[in-house]
Amino acid sequence: MYQAFILVCLVGVAPENCKLDTAVAFFQAPRLVSSQLMCGLQAKAFIDDVRLKPNDGEYFRVSCLTAAETAAK
Repeated sequence: MYQAFILVCLVGVAPENCKLDTAVAFFQAPRLVSSQLMCGLQAKAFIDDVRLKPNDGEYFRVSCLTAAETAAK
């Protein structure tokens, strides 16, 4: 099972370095899903549903973590 996180990172942070511990903020999608594909789709739907938009100088990155990875954070 996967949990979607929408990370908010500063444009000065390279996308490969945008992680939970380097993000200025993050949003957690409301439920676990069974695949990485569904995780990405759920994150996109969550962003659209709540009308999230990054501020100037920020960008979003989606991170799909397993339940074990989420517990370890």
